[in-house]
Formats: sequence, structure tokens, C-alpha cells
Amino acid sequence: MNEVQRTIVMFCDGRFLRPENGAQAHTVDTLRFLSTHFSDVVVYAIENHPTHPWRPEDVELFSSTFPGVAFHMDRSNGFVRGMTRLKNALISLFPALAPRLLRWRVPGVMPKYAEICRRHDDYVCLVHFVDALTILNGFPFEHGVVDTHDVKFLKYSRLFRRPPFQMRVLGKLRGEAAMLDCVKAIVVNSPVDATILQTFARNPETYYVPVYSENFHLPEGGEAAAGRSGERQKFDLLFVGADNRFNVDGMIGFLASHAEIVRDRRIAIAGAMCANERLQAAAKPHEKTTLLGFVEDLSPIYAQSKAVLSPVDGTGLKIKVMQALGHGKPVLASQHAIDGLPRGCENCVFPLDESWINTILDDEAIRRRAEAAARAYYSTLQRAGDLQLFLEFLRKECGSGGVAPQTEPSQMVAG
Repeated sequence: MNEVQRTIVMFCDGRFLRPENGAQAHTVDTLRFLSTHFSDVVVYAIENHPTHPWRPEDVELFSSTFPGVAFHMDRSNGFVRGMTRLKNALISLFPALAPRLLRWRVPGVMPKYAEICRRHDDYVCLVHFVDALTILNGFPFEHGVVDTHDVKFLKYSRLFRRPPFQMRVLGKLRGEAAMLDCVKAIVVNSPVDATILQTFARNPETYYVPVYSENFHLPEGGEAAAGRSGERQKFDLLFVGADNRFNVDGMIGFLASHAEIVRDRRIAIAGAMCANERLQAAAKPHEKTTLLGFVEDLSPIYAQSKAVLSPVDGTGLKIKVMQALGHGKPVLASQHAIDGLPRGCENCVFPLDESWINTILDDEAIRRRAEAAARAYYSTLQRAGDLQLFLEFLRKECGSGGVAPQTEPSQMVAG
């Protein structure tokens, strides 16, 4: 067993345990992968994140779930937030300054992070989203990795319905391209995003990794538990989503444009988006549409549903689509959600039109074949991308020809 010479420091910003959205689930998956393959992993976080702060019980859960991973937090403040805004603005206006601005470190700010930098000196830093590069008080981009779940400027364009040529969107593009051009590697989970980022980020290696672990985001028991079909099916269609504009707009649009389906079919909506007042108002007139709220363990809900909806736009791979496929459920998806998947999903992911909806719900033989195809497709996802190449890259960056695995982290049930 060879000693890993460089520590891997993963910056995760807010709380990600008991995932409420796809990004948090992806973070858990990433850390499970790192802690399985490397012995020296440190997680650094912002304690008072505005929407997902770290509470004492979250830190305790982290320690029990990842017992071999060191965990450190700093509290953000007005100065830190102002420094982040300043760096973002300057990089957008003067992209050539990105290397100097990302390396910029203010003494006395974020003391736990400063301690990590002193203790480990030379380390591999992995962050989620390009925004994290300017949050940190100095980013070591020589060994930096950005695991990005979307293309920032395109997401901004679609979220605020601004054309890509609008100056504000172009400013986002300039900043994103300049920062990504500094790092050593980029990891993406969508083939479309991989193509886009390879086009305008010239220097870094780009790795396409749909999932890190074979049982990504599945309940304990893996596919055997996920594939249960003996429970009575209460719902025809299920949609699971966090409270963001893409999910809410997508579901409201579905309710408005599929009148017969919504009238005749039993539809369940789960996740934090159920607290959204716009969605509540849109769902209220429909007797067969049920808002379940946030559900920590979704496996029984999947078992009680015939098929899963993904009527969303945006960028990146839709994590909830992956979760549905892992539970052996056919998915009826928007074209964007289909485009974000690796090849081979045509027998389990179908266009979101009434003809396909009725076929999947009413023809049990076709639905059973689609369920089997979903489980088979899900089992291939870990081999669909560049995971092995990325692991070899990390081994090289850590200064080790081999890896030093530690005790595998505890299984977590995520909803």
C-alpha cells in the first residue's frame, strides 16, 4: 500500500447530508468515492450557509457516516461575501486576472481554511460548481478540480430568461471560462455539458462522470430493494424535485398542458418544491394530484408509482432521473432531460407526450419491460464515462501510483 502524499480537500459549501436536491446527492456520491479510494481526505464547509447551514446534528451524522474523513468549517461574514463578489466582478471584467485573483488570500480570513493550507501545504482541492473558486480564501488551482453539475452561464440565461448574447450572460461566460481555464481538471455529469466546456475551457482535462458509485442514491439493499414491485401502486406518475425555478416551472407547465392526464391520473409530487406557493396554487384544483412534501426515504414512494416524470429544463444531468432509473422506474422526460443522459436510455426513458404516458401506464407488459431496461441501464452508468481515467488522474495528482483505501463509508438513505 503506497502512501498518498497529497491530501484531497473537498469544499462543499453548505450541508449536503440527507440530500434535498440533486447537487447534494451528487456531493455525497463524490465523497463516498473519494473516501473509498483515498486515505487522506478532508472536507471543508461554510457553517452558516444561507439555505443549508451545518447544525450540530449534521456534523454528528457526518462523523458517523464518514468516520475516516476530517471535517472543518468556517463561518462566512459580510467581508467574505464582499470579497467573493469583488473577485467575481473583476474576473468577469478582466478575465486575464483570474489566476492572480483566485490565488489571492487575505490573512486572518477563514481561519480553519488557513489551517488546512498550512498543515497540508500542497494539496488537491476539489470543489462543486465554479462559484466555489471565488468563495475560498485562495484557491490552489495548480491541483484544482471543479466538479460542475451545469454550465453556469447557460443556467443563468435560462433561469432568468435572458438571451445568450445579453451582456450580463456574456459576463457570466467570460468569468466562467476564465476560472475554468485555470484549473487542472473539470468533471461533468452530462455529455452535452462536456462538449460545451471542452470548447471554451482550453487547458484543463475534462472527465465525463455520470455517477461515481454503482448504487448512487439508492436505499440500503441496492437494486434488490429498489426493484420491488409487490407494493400496491397508489400513484400513476411521480415527480420528485427541490424547490427551484426549473422544477416548479416544469411541473406547473405539465399540469397546465396535459389536462386529460392530470384529470384522470393519480399524480404524486415529492420534495422541497411542495412548499412552493406557486406550485401549491397550481396543484390545488386537481383532485388526483397529491403533494407529499419532503420525503427522507423515497424508496416506498417509488415502489408505489408506475412511472416518473421529469418535465424540466435547465442544464446538466437530472439527478432525480438517475434515481428513478435506479429504482427500476421508466421515466417520461423533457427533451432536455433526455439529452443529458448517456446513450442507451431509449428503452426506459421516453418523450413526455400523452401517447407515451398512456402507453406506459396502461400496457403492463410494456411497462414491465421498461422497468427491466431501467435497472439494466442504471447498472451500466458507472462504466459509461471516464471514471477510471479520473481515478488515475487523482492518483497521479496525489503523488501515488496506488491508492490507500479506508473503511467504506456508512450507507445513507437519501431522499
